Parts: sequence; structure tokens; C-alpha cells
Amino acid sequence: MSLFSKCAAVLMFVTATPVAASTIFQSSVTGADLVTTAGVSIPGASVVSGTNLLLSPTAVSQQILSWDILPAGAYGNLTITSELRYLAGTADNDLIWGLTDGSNWVASQRVDNEGGRIATLSGTLNSALASPILTSSTSSFFVGDGSILTGPFSSVTTLEFGTGIATRSLDSGANVLAAATMDLTLNPQAGLSFFIVGGDITEQYVIESLSITVDNVPVTAVPLPAGLPLMIAGLAGFGLLRRRRK
Repeated sequence: MSLFSKCAAVLMFVTATPVAASTIFQSSVTGADLVTTAGVSIPGASVVSGTNLLLSPTAVSQQILSWDILPAGAYGNLTITSELRYLAGTADNDLIWGLTDGSNWVASQRVDNEGGRIATLSGTLNSALASPILTSSTSSFFVGDGSILTGPFSSVTTLEFGTGIATRSLDSGANVLAAATMDLTLNPQAGLSFFIVGGDITEQYVIESLSITVDNVPVTAVPLPAGLPLMIAGLAGFGLLRRRRK
């Protein structure tokens, strides 16, 4: 190994340090609890029934629930895990749920058409309606029988520090979509919200429970000693001078 390579290796070693993951948000509530949970807003029609919450859109593709889970701030690599338990209150039932930074979104979808379908998608918010219905792009989907519609629906989203590159997986309880890279990125520094969007005004969703956990792996750099870059440059120059003399 050349002297320059050795110096570069030293530089890489002193600027990288492993940091343990920490849970920065965790909550598990019943559907009924969502009505009084801090940070939750319910724009659509809602009725509490026992421990369940019945949600009905009052417009097509309406955001019927929003939960602010992360404030704006500095985060590292994030893993967001959610488990949604719900029942279809109507035969036609196409639900979308996911995460948004206020501009873009990544989400999961459960559709009753074609014998049942689950999907992971991404898109941008319609600023006029504040509903994630525009420029939607499907990254992966599975078409199967009705067993995929039973749930619970567990989704895992990862967000890469610096790039905002997102992956999302979906486990319907009977079928699984492996983690796929979404077409759009999210900026957690702007804050993140969990959302649920209803398909049509004729549909109803019985929310039994919702659990969300956010794990953060901080990305930190160890400050270099002030004179180290100068020393490395000097050693590299010295090595080059020796090579020329030879």
C-alpha cells in the first residue's frame, strides 16, 4: 500500500464512527383512542363504536386521518414501522395509508378489485385538496385472492440520510411485498406525518388499532484534528518527491 493510500485510510477511520439506533417515536392506540391522540386530525366523517373508529370520506380520494409523528428537525437513517388493523365496512373498499413530508408521500394500498390487490406507491400532494392523489407511481404490487385483504397490514419504510431515498414493504398477513425503492424521496428534516386516504364517499373503514414506531440511527462525523489534513498533504507530497528522485 502506498503512503498516500495509508494516509487516506487513516482519514476514513477517524471520520466514521458507528452510532446505535434509538427509538424516537412509539405509540400504539385503538381506533377510538385516535380521536383524542395528540397530533391526530380527522377531516372526514368519523364515529366511535366501542374501541373502533369508523371513518368515511366526504370526498373522493380524501385524506381522512393525519397524525404528526415527527417534528421538523435533524435525523439520521430512519426506519418507520406501522401496523394498521382495520375492517372493510363496505364491499367497495380501497384504502391508502403512508407517510408524507408535506410535499411527497410513500404509501401502501389495499384494493378489493381483481380479487384483491396490495401495493406500495409514491406520489406528490395535491396542494389544492391536501390529498395525495396526484402523480402517483406504483413501485410494486401483488394481485391475489381475498386472503390478502384480511390484515393486519404491516408496513416498513426506510429513509436514507442525506438523499431521502425511501424503501417500503408491506405484509398483509397472508402475502408480502418485499422492500422496494420508491420513485420519490421524503425529507424527514421537514417533519413527517402518517396519513390515511379513503377511496370514495361510498366507502367506510373500521379502524381497530394503529401502531407506529420510528427508529433513528444518527449519522455523525468525528471532527478531524486541525492539523491532520495538512499533515496528510505533506506526507503525500514527500512520498511523491521520493518517487521522483528514484
